[in-house]
Amino acid sequence: MSERKTTRFAVLEAERVVKVHEREIPALKADEVLIKNGACNICTTDYGQYTGARKNLMFPMAWGHEFAGTIVDMGSDVKEFEVGEMVGIGYDNCGECEFCKKGLTSECVTLGAGRNKLSPDGYHGGFGCSEYVIKPYRSLFKLGNSETSCTAGRKNSCYWCRNDGCFECIGSESRRL
Repeated sequence: MSERKTTRFAVLEAERVVKVHEREIPALKADEVLIKNGACNICTTDYGQYTGARKNLMFPMAWGHEFAGTIVDMGSDVKEFEVGEMVGIGYDNCGECEFCKKGLTSECVTLGAGRNKLSPDGYHGGFGCSEYVIKPYRSLFKLGNSETSCTAGRKNSCYWCRNDGCFECIGSESRRL
């Protein structure tokens, strides 16, 4: 495990107010990994909350949910990944509900209200704009060795089809809201 005990992260406190906060890195659960972030994409949803266009998202928002990084520690039940491996991060999901079984992990009913899910220390969001973050291994996908965190963060910009700048899917998402 990394000797790091705390992590800094970007928090959208209110419309157009972003500050850096710091918190302790929680202990890993058996099905979780600790990731050192390499890059985070600010998507249209994040930007919309920043500008005030998205009123359905709550504050304070530890924003960023499209990001990539390197695994630095893993829980005992994680077998599909290795320390030092670069990963992209998708939505937290249970893997068991009807939506997860269909691959619609952003709609997971077990883990609550997506980006509005509240962390134990009072933050909403995915903590993608942080130095270190803990995620369930089900939220990860492997990246090729030639992939950089920067390009991986951009590839993650459309969670429906994984295409960078996919306007068709962005339009589909806005129609669903």
